[in-house]
Amino acid sequence: NFYGYSDSDAAPGTKYEDLVRLDIEREVIADKGDARANYYEQRYRYRLEKAGAHDVELADGRILVIRERDTTGGGRVGIHRDITERKRAEAELAEKEAQLRLALDHMPGGMMLGDRDMNYVLFNSQYSELLEFPDGLVRVGRSIRDAYRYAAERGDFGPGDKNELVEQVVAKYRRREGVSYERAIADSGRTLQVDVAPTPDGGRVVIVTDTTERKRAEDELAKKSAVLEATMENMDQGITMVDRDLNTVALNRRFLELQEFPEERFGRGFTIEDAFRYIAERGEYGPGDVEEQVRERLELTRKFQAHRFERTRPNGTVLEIVGNPIEGGGFVTTYTDITERKRAEEALQEANGIIKDQKERMEDELNVGREIQMSMIPLEFPPFPDHDEFSVFAALEPAREVGGDFYDYYFIDEQRICFCIGDVSGKGVPAA
Repeated sequence: NFYGYSDSDAAPGTKYEDLVRLDIEREVIADKGDARANYYEQRYRYRLEKAGAHDVELADGRILVIRERDTTGGGRVGIHRDITERKRAEAELAEKEAQLRLALDHMPGGMMLGDRDMNYVLFNSQYSELLEFPDGLVRVGRSIRDAYRYAAERGDFGPGDKNELVEQVVAKYRRREGVSYERAIADSGRTLQVDVAPTPDGGRVVIVTDTTERKRAEDELAKKSAVLEATMENMDQGITMVDRDLNTVALNRRFLELQEFPEERFGRGFTIEDAFRYIAERGEYGPGDVEEQVRERLELTRKFQAHRFERTRPNGTVLEIVGNPIEGGGFVTTYTDITERKRAEEALQEANGIIKDQKERMEDELNVGREIQMSMIPLEFPPFPDHDEFSVFAALEPAREVGGDFYDYYFIDEQRICFCIGDVSGKGVPAA
C-alpha cells in the first residue's frame, strides 16, 4: 500500500532490487535534490548494514521509516512505518522552538528555566551577559548552584560565609511562591531585578532585568525629594500643591500648624473639598450653610486662577494666602503668617493718626498765637486822618506761622511822631 505495489509486483520470489527499480520508474520517491537519483544506491548501501533505520519521503508527501535487520538464516527483515504525522509534529515543534529561541534572544532581559533539581534547562544569551558570567558557566544540565557559588565568591551577595550566602539564594529559588529581589554585580556595580516563579513540574523560571539606570534615576530622585522635603519643612510659610482633581499631592508641616489641621486627618494628603468643609464646620467662613460655603469655594477653585487674599482666624492669626496655577492643572498655594506685620501696620496707622491730630492742634494753637500777635500791632491805615502832611503804612508777614518782629508808631507830642521797628533774630516760635 505504501509503494502502490500490486500482488504480482510483490509476489513471493520477487527480487529486492526489482522493487527498488520499480519505485524509481513509477516515481514513487519524492523528487527532492538527488533523493530519487541516488535512491537505488542508498537502499543498496542500507542493505549491506546488519541493522539500521532510515527515512524515505514519498512523492505524495508521506514519510516512511524503514528499519531493517539481518536474520540468522542469512535473510533480511524490514519494517516500513508511516511517520508522516510524527515528522510534521517534529517540524512544528522545531519551528516553535526556533521562534521561542528567537523571542528569548530578543528579550530586553535575561531568562532562565531550571528543573526541580536546580539544573539549567533553557536560557538566553542575555542571562549570562547580564549576570556577567564567564563562558561555559551556564549550560544545559549544569547545576545552578555553580553559578551561585561563582557570584558569592565574586562578592555579589556581600560579606559573610560563602556557603551560607549560597544557601540563602537557593532558599529564594526554592520558595513555593514567586519571589522578586534586587541584587548587584560586585565588579561593575550593575543593579539587577530578579524575578523567580515556580513551574508546574517543580522547576523555576527566572527573569533578570537590568535596572541600573532606573536605580540611579530613583536614587537621584530620592536625593532631590529629600532636599525638597527638607526645604519645605524648614520654610516659615505653609505650602500645599494640589493636582487638577483638587487632591493634595504635597504639603509641609507648617501648613498644618497655621491652619490647625489635625495631622492624623490631613497629614498624608487630602482633597480641597475636605479642607473647605473642615474650615466651614469650625465657623471660620462666618455664618451660613456649610455645604453652600464649600460649593462656592470649590467653584472658584476649579477656575484655576491666580489669587491673593487675607483671612483672619478665630485665634487672631492673620494669614496671607497666595495661589498660583501650574501647568496641566492644579495649584501651588503658600500660607504666610502676617499677624505681626498687620499689628505693625495698625500701630503705624494709629501713630499717624496721633501725629495728624497733634499737628492739627499745633496749627490751631499757632493760628491763635498769630492772631494774638497781629492784634498787638496797628493795622488801620491811614492812622491819622486829620494829618495830611504825612502818611504812614506798615505790613507784617511772618515767614512761618508766627514770628518775632514788631512795629508801632505814635505821637510823642503835637510836633513829634515816634516810629519803631523790631527785627528779632530767628524765626517761628523761638523768635516769637
